[in-house]
Amino acid sequence: MPRKQTTIAAIDESIAKWRTRMRRAIRALDKLEQKKKRLIKANVLATMAGQGPLPPVTMIGIAAPAEAASLANDAAIEREIELAEQKHEAQIADDDDLTIPPELNRADPLIAERMTAARKVAEAQARKAMPLSGKAASAYINKTPAKNPRKRKV
Repeated sequence: MPRKQTTIAAIDESIAKWRTRMRRAIRALDKLEQKKKRLIKANVLATMAGQGPLPPVTMIGIAAPAEAASLANDAAIEREIELAEQKHEAQIADDDDLTIPPELNRADPLIAERMTAARKVAEAQARKAMPLSGKAASAYINKTPAKNPRKRKV
């Protein structure tokens, strides 16, 4: 049975159709993720306020008669959200303290002297490290014992 030959135009048409479906699916996923975030945020704020988790919503935009009373609490929930956001912003402002820790403050002469001494010791140890090239590197290699006894010294 011979295979149907596909043309470039047919392939382009198929690509356009699948791209449209993909975009539609991505938009639907984004909307669902946003809705989930909103519900999680509302449940977290409700539990923080001591009201317990919110009841599940049956239909989007339409509330059952029993849920009409919970819609009256929307203003209270909005106030709770605003208060929580204000507390969060205040907490972030407190955490963003850019002052220098006391153990690193060089304004104190004793701390500055200790830091300078530590830096000089580190620099001296770095100078004793193996030289990178030249006669000093080969002399350093020849005077240090081999770490692996099977390897021969050069």
